[in-house]
Amino acid sequence: MIAVRLGHDNLTCPELFTLPRGQRLSFYPNAKIAVIDGRSYRVECFPAAGGQGVRFAKSTVEFYDVFIPDPIAVDAADAYAACDCKGFEAHGHCKHLDAAGVISNVLGME
Repeated sequence: MIAVRLGHDNLTCPELFTLPRGQRLSFYPNAKIAVIDGRSYRVECFPAAGGQGVRFAKSTVEFYDVFIPDPIAVDAADAYAACDCKGFEAHGHCKHLDAAGVISNVLGME
């Protein structure tokens, strides 16, 4: 996953990235808030069997879960990254999956 880091002033300012498909990501690591092309999400990272999960919550009832497989896992050949949003289901990629890879790197989870 390739993202371009645009800048970062200090811990109270967002880390800014351009995602692979051109979307803009502002990530506030201390608050765990991601803004992707103007849409705000609360971000939760959690362990998942064979990798890690990242939840992008728009509200308490609307959220998207992303799975990122651990490349070192024994069954990694059978695992693939996925998101449960309509975009991923239709196209096999989405902004949540792209952002999850960046966020996991920022938080040191990979």
